[in-house]
Amino acid sequence: MEDLEHGAGLQGRGFGEGDLALALLGQLGLRVCRRRLLERLGRHDEVGTVFHAVLHGIPDDLSCRHWWPPHPRPSWREAYAGGVTDRVDYRSDGLDEADLAATPYDQLTRWIEQARAAGVHAAEAPEGLALAFATVDADGAPNVRTVLMRFLDARGPGFVTDSGSTKAAEIAGESRVAASLGWPELFRVVRFRGVAEPVESATLTQYWGTRPWGSRISAWASHQSQPIGGRAELEARFEEYAAKFPDRGRPDDVPVPLSWAGFRIRPVEMEFWAGRAGRLHDRIVYRATTSDPLPLLDAPDGWSVSRRQP
Repeated sequence: MEDLEHGAGLQGRGFGEGDLALALLGQLGLRVCRRRLLERLGRHDEVGTVFHAVLHGIPDDLSCRHWWPPHPRPSWREAYAGGVTDRVDYRSDGLDEADLAATPYDQLTRWIEQARAAGVHAAEAPEGLALAFATVDADGAPNVRTVLMRFLDARGPGFVTDSGSTKAAEIAGESRVAASLGWPELFRVVRFRGVAEPVESATLTQYWGTRPWGSRISAWASHQSQPIGGRAELEARFEEYAAKFPDRGRPDDVPVPLSWAGFRIRPVEMEFWAGRAGRLHDRIVYRATTSDPLPLLDAPDGWSVSRRQP
């Protein structure tokens, strides 16, 4: 598989926006149920269908009924009162050492491609490359947020941000970070532990030119993580920069702001988790055999492999 460097392959290949209702159903693996339930109810609005399923369950005669919890279903009021929760038994193919790729890079890109082939990165599951990215503050307290993976090569996954953001400040104080990338529809998660390093300026500039005009204007208008009096002030700044840098349909019609930054996660450890029935999940870990320098993800001799108990 080609490197997904500089955002190549991450845009224009089904990684679009989607609505909440479709994402909710996708999280439960109920795409087929969604279509059949729409037909049964004669509905055309997705949100109404989701909440009909939440309140009343899915009819027994639908062949996708097995996705819904097989035990007697509590009401949503009981479920969210803290005493009872709905459960879905995980149904992935698991992960066996015999089928494992030789390197963590090959295993990661294999799972990404399989998720694409399964249709995960579509409107039904928006932002299929969303990383939960964790740092720690000056007191050692953890801080997690969602970032979009915009780069991937043998060094590790990367994302863009503002140099004045909280995450950038916390990385400056402690470069050790963690992240996870998951596809709930496939019952798969990849966990990363490692160090964050700056993305080179040439890569950032090249990626900047691929962003939509509005996204580039927003990067100028927003001083990320800083307080603001209200949304009206933010929108006014957007209009100010939109007038200053009008959309001419060119990648250079909006200059790169000085605060434009990016970081790459250089993994020390990568764990591949696959959900299995009865919660007897698979956890396979690649761990770097050297720390200085860290091995590339595609170096077969740079990683040890072990299994952990779920």
